[in-house]
Amino acid sequence: MLDKATMRYRTLFIAFMVLGAALRIGMFWVNPPGNAFDNHYQPIKLIMDTGRIPGKLDCVECYQPPVFYWTSAVIGDSLVASGIATESNLAKFLQFLPCLYSITTLYVVFLILKLLPLSDFARLWSLGFLCFLPRHIYMSALHSNDSLSYLAISVCVYGLGLVIANKHISAAHLLLLSAIISVTIFTKYTAFIIIPVVFLTFGLLPLRHPVTFAGSLTKGIAVLMLPLVLLGAYGASNKKIYGTALPFNAAIHNPAVFQPHDDPKYDLATFKPWLFVSDPILRPGQLNSFWTLMYAGMWFDTEPKLIVYAGNYEWWRTYYGWLNGQNLFPADSATGPRHSLLHVGSYLEALGLVPLGLGITGLVFLTREVLRGADRTRESLLLLQMFLGLCIFDALVAAQLALDVPVFSAMKSSYVLTAIPAFCAFVGFGIRACEKRSGGKIICGTLMGALFSMVVVHVLQVTYWISAVTKRI
Repeated sequence: MLDKATMRYRTLFIAFMVLGAALRIGMFWVNPPGNAFDNHYQPIKLIMDTGRIPGKLDCVECYQPPVFYWTSAVIGDSLVASGIATESNLAKFLQFLPCLYSITTLYVVFLILKLLPLSDFARLWSLGFLCFLPRHIYMSALHSNDSLSYLAISVCVYGLGLVIANKHISAAHLLLLSAIISVTIFTKYTAFIIIPVVFLTFGLLPLRHPVTFAGSLTKGIAVLMLPLVLLGAYGASNKKIYGTALPFNAAIHNPAVFQPHDDPKYDLATFKPWLFVSDPILRPGQLNSFWTLMYAGMWFDTEPKLIVYAGNYEWWRTYYGWLNGQNLFPADSATGPRHSLLHVGSYLEALGLVPLGLGITGLVFLTREVLRGADRTRESLLLLQMFLGLCIFDALVAAQLALDVPVFSAMKSSYVLTAIPAFCAFVGFGIRACEKRSGGKIICGTLMGALFSMVVVHVLQVTYWISAVTKRI
């Protein structure tokens, strides 16, 4: 029979996930289907109309890997054929798929956290970090392939976590992991990071289990054989048709040509979160710091897609004209964005430094465990390299994309959310390190609770304004 403390934590886990799901569903429910960064409906429609995957240059988003679009088209065809959806409301049904993927990710990350040597307290607040992460909530309402890539990567990491945790892994598990990785790499280019993470995990597996390096490496190669063969065939086909293994849409739509930028266009050496604490949306002087934009976009709608429903329409129209290089930045005035929304944004940007600090603490904590030769050194080393590898490869891919297209729209925090399991794990280990100190639990719980409460206020504000405006249209 479970003791009272365990029951209390179980109730809180359920409450966090239910509230996290409610915030995502609420944001999805009010956000119009067409309100997104890019038109990801077009590839789906082309598949539904023609019965085949479109060419990479047939539309702006057609260059992307096909899993999200093909599965969405199959679901769309089924909904239409069954009479559940019509041509007029199909987009809303399809918009729900990213929301569903995001909610499922909450549960998969919970399973990952259960594999880690964390206390219930640390596990609860690290799960809460994801449940109340604004950018992940936004992506639940903005139709794109990103949410599926986050889910797929999380499932892969869970599979690798099971490999680390269990001494005896069946061939069926390895085959299933291989199939999941094969699907994952075709959700989005950023999902390719799972390939080196698998190599790292199996390469160091002998430190944890009584297997030889050759045997472990053989298992890793067996897991990656199918994904690499499929990826090689995909790249070779693209190279033959388009002249490049991984086509990009710059030939059709290159934002670097028209979007405003700071000088220099790209800054990888600075981190200036105070800029967005002061002004939590994109402005001149806040367009080029890679690490700052990645951080700021996690905690507020910095490249506004959802808060634009609150405030003066003409101000936002001029603002978007500036974002598209058509006019100067609009003058600040009382007719601009509603100040209550921006005030909350400033608080979120400031409070977001708390989980960032905990994540860095968790990284240091794990590293110290490895260096000090603690009882769980081998497991800690494997977890450290798996999660750190996920973060590093994720950042490298995002940085390369920003180098290729050095403007703010290519420095989106949504591109690094593929490392969600690592973010949550490091936050959890950071809390584990702090909770043992006097007052540590109270401080962590208070600060994280304040952040979560502010996120709820923010989401309620945004959903209210979107709902109020769309009802009048």
